[in-house]
Amino acid sequence: MAEAKQPRKTKTVQNEADELRRGAEERLDRLSDVADSASPALEDVAAIVHELRVHQIELEMQNQELRRAQLELEASRKKYFELFDLAPVGYLTLSRESIVRDANLTATRLLGVDRRQLVKNPFTAFICAPDQDVFYHHQQMLEQTGEPQTCELRLKRAAGEADAEAALGHFWAHLEGRPRAAHGATHLFSVTFADITERKQAERELRLSEAKFSAAFHSSPDLMIITRLSDGLLLEVNEGFTRLLGYERAETVGRTTPELSIWADPQAREAFVARLEASGESGETETVLRRKDGTVITGVHSARSMEVQGEASVLSVVHDVTERKQAEQALRESEARYRGYVDNAPYGVFVSDENGRYLEMNKAAAELTGYTQEELVQLRIADIVAPEFHERARQHFDRVVRTGHSSGNCVFLRKDGSTFPAHVDAVRLAATRYLGFIVDISEQTRAAAEIEASAAQVKQALTATVAALSATTELRDPYTAGHQRRVAQLAGAIAVGLGWDEARIEMVTTAGLLHDVGKIVVPAEILAKPGRLSEAEMEIIRQHATASAALIAGIEFGDPVAAIVNQHHERLDGSGYPQGLRGENILPEARILAVADVVEAMSSHRPYRAALGMEVALAEVREHAGITFDADVVAVCGRLFEEQGFQFTP
Repeated sequence: MAEAKQPRKTKTVQNEADELRRGAEERLDRLSDVADSASPALEDVAAIVHELRVHQIELEMQNQELRRAQLELEASRKKYFELFDLAPVGYLTLSRESIVRDANLTATRLLGVDRRQLVKNPFTAFICAPDQDVFYHHQQMLEQTGEPQTCELRLKRAAGEADAEAALGHFWAHLEGRPRAAHGATHLFSVTFADITERKQAERELRLSEAKFSAAFHSSPDLMIITRLSDGLLLEVNEGFTRLLGYERAETVGRTTPELSIWADPQAREAFVARLEASGESGETETVLRRKDGTVITGVHSARSMEVQGEASVLSVVHDVTERKQAEQALRESEARYRGYVDNAPYGVFVSDENGRYLEMNKAAAELTGYTQEELVQLRIADIVAPEFHERARQHFDRVVRTGHSSGNCVFLRKDGSTFPAHVDAVRLAATRYLGFIVDISEQTRAAAEIEASAAQVKQALTATVAALSATTELRDPYTAGHQRRVAQLAGAIAVGLGWDEARIEMVTTAGLLHDVGKIVVPAEILAKPGRLSEAEMEIIRQHATASAALIAGIEFGDPVAAIVNQHHERLDGSGYPQGLRGENILPEARILAVADVVEAMSSHRPYRAALGMEVALAEVREHAGITFDADVVAVCGRLFEEQGFQFTP
């Protein structure tokens, strides 16, 4: 700690006390001399005693003054220490070698150490490595100039400080050094430092903010300029400005907007400046600007006041809406054309809101429903839909609201109570607007009904034909009576188990009913022969698949039934007949018939053997699953009998 100087008054009091003491001692010596030489007179003794008492009183007064001066000195020293230790900045006394000779409490707190860890240690130990050169230069300038020097550097902080830079283990400090008087041969320096971390962070954030603003300013696709408010002097422009208005930056900065005639309407600029002066900002307004080539663009202009180098300035942003304005004009023209199309359309056209209330209806819609256009816009969709179709109409409208499009048929109710069927298409026009088209399908409905009735008759005749062909075969082969029907039953069940649709299920069932009609060309004695057939007889039997396909080829089933029948004896490994097809070349429906045919045949009685039973039949197809028979078909067939309780009907 630097020594505090004692007040001059204390030194003076001490000197006076010493003089009084010496005077008293001299008088006592003289009194002793008198006593030794002869007995002093009574008057002399009294005088000496009086003089001694006077000096005693004076000495006591001087002692009191000395004690008071000492108390003042102690108070002054305490106050000095408090000011030194509790100063808002760190204070150090450094030697020429940067050894810490003294440090206040603030310095120890900032560095996170106690005084013992700081005093007699090099201050450079607390300076971060990248900033050692900064401090070295600072010290050199102090010694060379003898003048105060400042610098900014990072100081290490012991762990435990909860500040913004604690995680980094250091803080930024502003350091000021001053040379002090020499003590012997050692020069001392006074150093004060303060934590400026927050200021540094603020500066960093400001630089980052400025960089972000500059990046946003120059990369924005919108026109952005900074102008002086008083006269429109262009201080800065971005690439959006040069691109939209056709100028080079050097042609504009330093010139005014009136000089360049950028405002197509000068009065618009006056109103713009007035708004800024009144409120400091200008909200989005439509502005027309003139390009370098004399053409104009339309933009949405917004601005805010700011200060640049002490002058009132303006940051303006203009979003080019020229194309949008052109599109709006084209849209208005299109809407006019659309209105003409709608009014003259031969089908009903309507616009409704999100609640299903009609907002617009064309003439055709009025004619279809028997209402006037004025009456229709007072109604809701449900008001002109037949009651039994209310739920369907609601689902239809919910779908268009949810997905933006819906299509379907409905029955509408006319004003006179009659009804008519119609096809309705609806789309979303806007968030709460929906466009719909109503087409009367009365004629189409009547035609469809007639076609459906005719198709039913054709299907009925076709079914009768299939039944007749199947019955003809069974009449010639009594031992296999019901075989085709049972194969068709099992094939249809397998198709269901495979998840096929109804049309494919019907197709494979029909093929099952007809797969053996070709046996009509096989002599009855071969069909009914109780023993094993010869190879020649087997060759005749093998012709029945091709014969079956030929017999039904002229019947219009709408599906490849003949091809399925022709392939029902084909096998995956190519060992089947009549074509020896392999794998994927065999129709899926034919693969089903192959399994159903074998399972039914083996489990039923034949002229040359008794029924083998279902277990033997399933074991046979399972043994060859994936080789000659489709593995998926075999698996579904097994589940039908063993898990789902499938049985052939009598």
